[in-house]
Amino acid sequence: AYDKLKTKEIFKFHGIPTADYEVFYKNQPIERSLDLPVVVKPTNQGSSFGVSIVNTEDQWKPALESAFEYSEEIIVEKFIVGKLLAVGMKGETPMPIVHIRPESGFYDYEAKYTSGKTEYLCPANLSEHEINKCNEVSIKVFKVLRGRGIPRVDIILDDEGTPYVLEMNTIPGMTPTSLLPMAALEMEMSFDDLVIEILKTAQLDYGDPS
Repeated sequence: AYDKLKTKEIFKFHGIPTADYEVFYKNQPIERSLDLPVVVKPTNQGSSFGVSIVNTEDQWKPALESAFEYSEEIIVEKFIVGKLLAVGMKGETPMPIVHIRPESGFYDYEAKYTSGKTEYLCPANLSEHEINKCNEVSIKVFKVLRGRGIPRVDIILDDEGTPYVLEMNTIPGMTPTSLLPMAALEMEMSFDDLVIEILKTAQLDYGDPS
């Protein structure tokens, strides 16, 4: 799941909605076929390092340079307009959905880790139908990527109600502004209890320590 390209290929194979994309490699010719706007990202980074939204042609080259600082291989995705949502997964059970609304419009490193830079709505203000669609696709993602523990599925829900999956984050943030603790709290699960649940799933690799 950490490899964004392999993840996209698995999504496509299993019919999971995901944005159209192209792959480019450092020091090789680059000819983009997707129309702007697009999102440029390294294939193997987290916390939005090296990620750029490209709205105009003059932003294209700097976005490539930024992404290639972090990876020899990058993905260029069609930009999907919609609600940015996060679905924590307690095993195969979806947690309350978080709607992420960054002040700047781009959920970058600063928006993720600076208090007050992003508004979070948990539970997200969605219809029952929208919640069900997001939960269903998140369960499918968890299964096809062979999820473990308590990961987080990131989704953009477009205006037509299609849940486009961005990725499954297997090591989601655990800071005061992070999404997983927020969803856990909505389930009346404290931060300490969440950590204990994660540790319990880690025991599956080693058996009962007693």
